[in-house]
Amino acid sequence: MELFIVALRNVFRNPRRTVLNMVAIGLGVMVVLTMKGWISGFAVQAYQTQIDLDTAHVQILNSGYEDEARRLPLDLRIKDWPAVKAAVGTVAEVAGIGARLDFDADFSNGVTSIHTLIRGVDPSGEAQTTTIPAQIKQGSWLATDRDVVIGTGMARKLGLKVGDQVFLTALDQYGVRNLVDGSVSGIFDSGYGIFDDGVVYLTLKKAQDTLALGPGDATRVTVKFKQLKDLKADSALVRQALGSHELGSAGLTVYPWQEFAKTLVDTLESRIRILTFMMFILIVLVTVGILNSMSMAVQERFREIGTLRAIGMNRRKLSQLFLAEGFVLGLAGGLAGAVLALGLAWLGLALGIDVRGLLPADIPIPLVSVMRPAYSWADFPIAALAAALIAVVGSILPARRAGKMVIRDALGSHV
Repeated sequence: MELFIVALRNVFRNPRRTVLNMVAIGLGVMVVLTMKGWISGFAVQAYQTQIDLDTAHVQILNSGYEDEARRLPLDLRIKDWPAVKAAVGTVAEVAGIGARLDFDADFSNGVTSIHTLIRGVDPSGEAQTTTIPAQIKQGSWLATDRDVVIGTGMARKLGLKVGDQVFLTALDQYGVRNLVDGSVSGIFDSGYGIFDDGVVYLTLKKAQDTLALGPGDATRVTVKFKQLKDLKADSALVRQALGSHELGSAGLTVYPWQEFAKTLVDTLESRIRILTFMMFILIVLVTVGILNSMSMAVQERFREIGTLRAIGMNRRKLSQLFLAEGFVLGLAGGLAGAVLALGLAWLGLALGIDVRGLLPADIPIPLVSVMRPAYSWADFPIAALAAALIAVVGSILPARRAGKMVIRDALGSHV
């Protein structure tokens, strides 16, 4: 304890240098904490939006479907989705179950057509597993088999409004081109351009009729859990439920949501790696700054070091004194930086940043609301302590140099 008291007094003997070092350390801690919070918030929001708009938590598909997913194969489909729903519904953690039939078709207003993704859905199940029904800004969600729901981008491209008649042309499972019509019942605005511009919703029954499929046919069953605590364990429960209802041998596979968001996950992970590397560079710069500062302190205190050695302080204690000074300096700067970062965190959580207008509409990262950072409040004291430890690391070489000095050389260095 006495050593730390002496170290504290020594640190503030040169207030100008101490303040400059504290500013450097504090700014480093503030930037690292702020970057970490925004990176985490960016990832959390993007992943949650992907789950809410599209993937749900897990999906059940025919085992071979994902290998050929690009062609939206109708031959690799689930042939009794109500039985799958009944089995999965026995899992207590499940909050909602939906069924989908995805296919591509030409979607038209009667004059102009667009080749796009058509998603036939169980209306009530889709409302339980995704937020698309809640994003409708005009009209209403699917109520009858004639109803069609489109995004604001699609409505703008084709000049459609609620009540307008629309047509779609698609190849059924036998290769026959079928033409069906409907009317726009609702227009949604998710804020995610890829969905608003390129996905059309209709009822699962309408999709089955269009493709000459049976009432139990679907390409996938989507599952949403009440809380996402352990996705791997919850997915295992779904598999067990399928097996216990004799559906385990039906060629069905349970996939986590990440399987359907590989582009998003890869894009975010690459960005996170880049930002993490930048944070590492910042930490290195702070460490080098501490090293330089402590080296200067040793250089300026040759005679003091010689005096301390002359009155009986051994080499080990002298080295520990300089390490303690580095620790005190780092901790003071780290606490100051943590307080600044805490203030920025409060502002970020209260106000957020609206980046939706800054991103291209076709970027594969779904950000549909004001972005806010995500923090673990333990990060702040940990960051302050880490700053102190980094300062200790930066003080090791100067401390060893001070400990190895010869008393005669130190006392005579300025004579």
